[in-house]
Amino acid sequence: MKHSYSARRAEKRKLLLISVPFLLFITAFCYVPLIGWVISFFQYYPGIPLNKLEFVGLKNFEAFFYNKKQVINVVRNTFVLSGLILATLPLPAVFAILLNEMRNFQYQEVPYPLHIQNHHNHSGRSPLLASSYP
Repeated sequence: MKHSYSARRAEKRKLLLISVPFLLFITAFCYVPLIGWVISFFQYYPGIPLNKLEFVGLKNFEAFFYNKKQVINVVRNTFVLSGLILATLPLPAVFAILLNEMRNFQYQEVPYPLHIQNHHNHSGRSPLLASSYP
């Protein structure tokens, strides 16, 4: 069965519209942070446009890499923060499992702000069923 040109075009437009949120996400979180790279090559002062700032090239990087104490502190802080993230990563899942295993249903429901609670329920049950437990 052959589709008409307008039906194929409508399907392509639909697929394009579906991809727009993903393209916006990639732009916001992959390309916008690159502006920080540009700032690193200027003597930056907040509130002054980039075209009025002095271009210093790699001077900022030289100041960082030639100060051994600063390099050691930055590397140490990076490893400490990475370790803390890895150590605390399973805590939400452990808390959810413990909450799920509770026998008293009164405390099994986690309170949400009202605008979220109206649409979502933590346990997956409808709010009417969840409220019927003793």
